[in-house]
Amino acid sequence: CLDGDRDVRAVVGAWLAGSLPESGAAIGERRLVWERLRALPAEEQARSVVAWRTAALGCEGGPGALPAAGGAR
Repeated sequence: CLDGDRDVRAVVGAWLAGSLPESGAAIGERRLVWERLRALPAEEQARSVVAWRTAALGCEGGPGALPAAGGAR
């Protein structure tokens, strides 16, 4: 599991869905991670998302699980 890194998981989930990260208490951190991700070239974005998604596979079904990649780019 990505220990306590829910902001990154939320951003990855939003990226996979093609939307902005959902709001919440950590929206500032999520937006910062989102902006850093979006500033990368598309290929680097995809590589980052794949790396984060792979690291989170052990969390599937848990509170930090990522959504299915139905909206993957």
